[in-house]
Amino acid sequence: MKILYALFFLSFCFLAIGCKSLMAESSQKATLKEATSGAIEEAQSVIRKALNQEDVPLSQRLFQDNYRVLIERKKAIGPDGRPIQTRVDEPPIIFELYKQGESCFILDTRNQKQYKLTQANCKVME
Repeated sequence: MKILYALFFLSFCFLAIGCKSLMAESSQKATLKEATSGAIEEAQSVIRKALNQEDVPLSQRLFQDNYRVLIERKKAIGPDGRPIQTRVDEPPIIFELYKQGESCFILDTRNQKQYKLTQANCKVME
């Protein structure tokens, strides 16, 4: 009976590893192939929606040079013009661009939520 449980456990592990490797191959890191205004605006809109904020300043070169976008909270500035050192520094929020088949999507790494882009033309990073 112990052998049966051991075989079941091993087969489950191999199945899990196989599924994970298939998933990794199906979506690949990507950048924007053509940075059209529609694609940039759509990516900016998705990020603002995910953050639930409209006033997030984002670059016009979004996802053109890198598949990641890091967003940090603005540092508090004291009356002397120097940054105020706080006890809690929040880690940056990271969004990543992936291509899966012919589709592109933005991944919110905080919750693994995916946002499909309809106007973007992506290319796989080399």
